Amino acid sequence: MPSQLNTGGSVTLDVTGAGTVYLSPALPGVTWVVNQVSCITSTNISGTTTFQFYYPSVADVYFQGGSYSGNQDTDTDINLVVFYGSQLIGVWAGGDSGAIATMSILGTFTAPGNP
Repeated sequence: MPSQLNTGGSVTLDVTGAGTVYLSPALPGVTWVVNQVSCITSTNISGTTTFQFYYPSVADVYFQGGSYSGNQDTDTDINLVVFYGSQLIGVWAGGDSGAIATMSILGTFTAPGNP
């Protein structure tokens, strides 16, 4: 039976306002089903912050969703299966240098022996 998935990761945006977060199942055999991806930044003074997320690598063909504000936004129109050994990647651009950017995900996960 699937269990609740609620995890995330943060990055400090560099001098150009860019940063990347990588999230993936930590154990072999674990599979995530991601239904919601959210983003937030500690500041958004620039007003030009954007956020995009990709699976399994950063390329236009793997674009899954994003936010024009890059801050306090949520994408719920997804049903993305993430396998061990692959990663969901969140990318910020145009943000405030030094701001903390966080990508959070919600969904379910299945582990070996817990079908």
